[in-house]
Amino acid sequence: MTAVYVETREIPISDLTRFPGNAKRGSVEDIRASIRRSGQYRSLVVRLCDDGALVVLAGNHTMDALAAEGYETARCEINTCDEQTARRINLADNRLAELGEYDNDDLAVLLSYMDGDYEGTGYTEDDVEKLITPPDLDGLDEPDEDVEKPSLADRFLIPPFDVLDSRSGWWRTRKKQWLSLGIRSEVGRGDGLAFSDLSMIDPNYYRKKSEVEQTLGRGLTHSEFEAEHYVPMETSLRSGTSVFDPVLCELAYRWFCPSGGTVVDPFAGGSVRGLVAGILGRPYLGNDLRPEQIESNREQRDEFVQRRLLAADPVWTIGDSADWVTVLEPESADMVLTCPPYYSLEQYSSNPADLSTMTHADFDAAYARIIAGAARALRNDRYAVIVVGDARDSKGALHDLRGATIRAAAAAGLTYASGAVLVTLAGSAAVMAGNVFTATRGLGRVHQDVLVFCKGSRSAAAQACGDVSTHLPEDIEGAFAEVDETADDAA
Repeated sequence: MTAVYVETREIPISDLTRFPGNAKRGSVEDIRASIRRSGQYRSLVVRLCDDGALVVLAGNHTMDALAAEGYETARCEINTCDEQTARRINLADNRLAELGEYDNDDLAVLLSYMDGDYEGTGYTEDDVEKLITPPDLDGLDEPDEDVEKPSLADRFLIPPFDVLDSRSGWWRTRKKQWLSLGIRSEVGRGDGLAFSDLSMIDPNYYRKKSEVEQTLGRGLTHSEFEAEHYVPMETSLRSGTSVFDPVLCELAYRWFCPSGGTVVDPFAGGSVRGLVAGILGRPYLGNDLRPEQIESNREQRDEFVQRRLLAADPVWTIGDSADWVTVLEPESADMVLTCPPYYSLEQYSSNPADLSTMTHADFDAAYARIIAGAARALRNDRYAVIVVGDARDSKGALHDLRGATIRAAAAAGLTYASGAVLVTLAGSAAVMAGNVFTATRGLGRVHQDVLVFCKGSRSAAAQACGDVSTHLPEDIEGAFAEVDETADDAA
């Protein structure tokens, strides 16, 4: 027969009987530590016998730990069953958990949220250290004190934490080095590009407006100033968010793409993701709606080919990405790396197929279709990295592009695996922060969201990526070495 549930209630521990012949020898001290920290989080399983006796089928050591901690009662789930079923339940409870296994990646992530406080979990700092120790360093009974373990930076360029700081000295130098190769991702983006809020792009916007108002002797509306008096910055695009960071690009490829793996990018935009992919030996397929942008990207690619800087030639095509993703060969790509328009923050063209011209609802729908197509092109056990940022509409409402991306990826069969905040230079936010905060209590945005998704198994995807290479091709490394690390940032 099967067990029949009766009820759940508090029962005095003195009224409970241990299961006779219970073969499991649990760690009462560890259970006590868990109870001290978290309380009794699950019921004891108790059999109500024909003679009224209450026998603990599952949770005998928890009962002992509760008694040792001074509890007088225990929460119990009461069942009725025959003796043979009682034995079966006791055996199953002790054994079935042992038959399972752990996903060490998920376990490490879960333990990371403990912030070093493992009390009551059954884990110790030594357990965690063994869990995260790389295989080639594991099993050393007596590590040589003179042999220094490689640092996280040695192994991964920078520590793989969920805050990426582009303001750090290493990052700024690395960015200058990449740009010194001649990557001009902003070229091709100036013609026809409109900003929903010029003050968010030009840090001198309010100073220029004030100077014109003083000259005219009257105040100006933003629309009047922008239409009749505003002089754009010549290099505003280089200081805005519209240029993808080459260091972030490098890290994404090294961390989440197999060596030699093919990358697809449905929102190609400027040249940087394609050129960095080519330099690092990753074939790249990108698509963009604007012919002038793709023409500029191809010109830069040809320059890099002539200089023999590319280990793989990036390919850019022109068209609506909603159509482009439908012709990609299924499971042909090893990574998706892309950065969509941030709603209408930057309007790239007047083409109705351009997502930046759409309403937010239409944007989300078209965006989801494109993400679904890119996901179909991705092989199983591979990663997709999408860089996004929320944006305000003309009425000041903040729209959640991060959430829209996660929902679209989930609908496409991708698991939201990890994510990071990319901390960026304050730029124009430093100029605007005081006025905006005083007027609306709005906080200046100085970060972007780096969202990592996985198709299939994260462990298998990590194995496919292999060890993270931190080495550059010789020609590139030589060019990097020529950069003056003390010079002011160029971008």
